Amino acid sequence: MSGELWQLGPLRVEPGQTLRGVFQVDVGVTRLNFPIALINGTEPDPVVLITAGMDGDEYAAIEAALRLIDEIDAGRLAGRIMICPSLDPLSFEALQSENPLDGLFLRHVFPGDLDGKPTQRLAYFIYQNFIAHSDTWIHLHTVETGEETIPCVWTTQTQDAELNEQSRLLLQ
Repeated sequence: MSGELWQLGPLRVEPGQTLRGVFQVDVGVTRLNFPIALINGTEPDPVVLITAGMDGDEYAAIEAALRLIDEIDAGRLAGRIMICPSLDPLSFEALQSENPLDGLFLRHVFPGDLDGKPTQRLAYFIYQNFIAHSDTWIHLHTVETGEETIPCVWTTQTQDAELNEQSRLLLQ
């Protein structure tokens, strides 16, 4: 098996392996357990970030992310994948969209603030440790409890034609 040891914070995963772990995140008034899975393939690039649970009550996306961890065969993967199944564990535990510590919605405060409110600190941690180190970020977004929607996929169009084409190909 070719590839390299992958270390992300305190977590280390060998090539061809999957590791489920937890980061301790200081959000000012408390520390929270932030779950993550690292899937280390046979090559160090590209690095893909897959997230769910931006709102704590998006249960279908959280479940999909957890199932995805078990479905990906690291030994057949060229690259690395970080899967964060619950971006806001406190709102998940509280069964609500907003963070119960400050009433903020995580999706509204990126890239975050290291010295800010708890949700802003969490966004800063996510941005600095995962988003900034990813070649691609895929967020699994679903409706909140009691809502209905039509399944869809979208990407942001930029001024960069090459990036737009890469995004289009990823969606296929």
